[in-house]
Amino acid sequence: MGNKEFFAPLSEHDRLRYRIVTERGDVVDFVVQYETLVGDEYRPVVRYDGSHGHGHRDSASRTRSEKQNVTCNCIGVSTATAS
Repeated sequence: MGNKEFFAPLSEHDRLRYRIVTERGDVVDFVVQYETLVGDEYRPVVRYDGSHGHGHRDSASRTRSEKQNVTCNCIGVSTATAS
C-alpha cells in the first residue's frame, strides 16, 4: 500500500495537508485538511476524507471536544477513482 503526504502553505500560519493512500495504483483513501497554527502546533480546522468508503467532512471546534461530521451524498472513493 502506498502512502503519500505533503503540505501546501497558504500563509505564515495556515496550510493544507494532503494524504493519498493507494493500493496497486488505485486510490483507496484520501485526506485534504486545512490546518492553522495555534501557539506552537498546527490544529485541524476542517478535513475532507474518504474514510469508511465515502467522502465526508469533519469540522473541528476550538476546544477539540466538539466535532461535526457531514457525509457527502455522492459516489464512493472507489467509484470516483475508477478509470
